Amino acid sequence: MEQKLPIGALLKITVNGIEQSMNARVTALGLTAAQSHVMHYICRHSGQVHQRDVEQAFELSHATVSGLIDRLESKGFIRRARGEADGRCIALYATEKALEYEERIHGYILENEAQMLMGLSPEEEEALRRALQKILSNLGMEPCCKKKHSEEENT
Repeated sequence: MEQKLPIGALLKITVNGIEQSMNARVTALGLTAAQSHVMHYICRHSGQVHQRDVEQAFELSHATVSGLIDRLESKGFIRRARGEADGRCIALYATEKALEYEERIHGYILENEAQMLMGLSPEEEEALRRALQKILSNLGMEPCCKKKHSEEENT
């Protein structure tokens, strides 16, 4: 008799597969999957985003985001500068290099999404989306930046 894996294990394996697939796409650009997603987010909100926004959008710790931003800055993809609206805050800006890569990265994100959802009907995709949202909510991890994420999905 085949033993069923716990849902948590299936989700972890799925997340690992998604990350490996994205890593395969962006490695040639000198990026990791995590770096590409953060860079894409910063490109979409350049100058209007701060480190805490990235932390909230991706549900990542301060230390994790700090490391990602440091690596992106050292690779020349982003820069930190005083915010235009509030000079006390450090805003994150996409560099020309990042903007040159942005279209490709956005394409890779869409390709990865299409690969994940291949063979699912629109109804199954929506049911999956609702189930994952419910799981997040049950864990107290309701995405705080739903509006920003949904705006990005439509671009």
